[in-house]
Amino acid sequence: MSVDWFRSWHGAPTDPKWLLIARNAMKRIETHETQITPGMVSAVVWALFDCASQAEQRGNVEGFDIETYSMFSGFSEAAVSAIVEELKQKSIIVSGCFSAWEKRQPKREDNSTERVRAHRNAMKRNETQCNAREDKEEIREEKKDAAPKGAQVVELVNPEKAFFDQAAQILGGGGRSLAGQLLKAKDRNVALAHSALLTASTKSDPREYIGAIIRGRGGGVEDLRARGEAW
Repeated sequence: MSVDWFRSWHGAPTDPKWLLIARNAMKRIETHETQITPGMVSAVVWALFDCASQAEQRGNVEGFDIETYSMFSGFSEAAVSAIVEELKQKSIIVSGCFSAWEKRQPKREDNSTERVRAHRNAMKRNETQCNAREDKEEIREEKKDAAPKGAQVVELVNPEKAFFDQAAQILGGGGRSLAGQLLKAKDRNVALAHSALLTASTKSDPREYIGAIIRGRGGGVEDLRARGEAW
């Protein structure tokens, strides 16, 4: 069965599950020359979604070519394989298929023809309604003036709030307090502090890693190597 596209859910690229998958996948690699990050997990999952959407049995990823994807993405085959195996371990992939595929992908045809037809029908209905009005120009001006009142309010994500929320998930009890100290150690640069937090999520002891940075011992590669946390 061939389709043109598949659905995704809001927040899928930054799903907190990818933090855990990245950390556990690192433990599967025999050589630690390769770093696995949550962003790598997100990319691999997206490629698996694409594979599952094109499979004859939708949702099946047994045909996923790790070697080819590795060459395209620049990720090592060992890293990609470890991520796939960890997805199976966490039952995100079961018996070669995404376990929640049916839930995420409703069983109805979603091709461009149907979308175009629905759009045209909606346009015809709108045109009929507009033709029934006496003064189209006046109505358009009224709608233009009223637009700000009815405009949808989009709440922007606060980077600092997102940083503290993830810190609570990754570091557990007292995570927000540690995050505050980490932010201070990074001169209140949220982007740098968040990057350090994501790196900590791939370590065997994220709290110790953050603690080292707070104590002024975590900034250099040589210092990390001395503690066995960099290769």
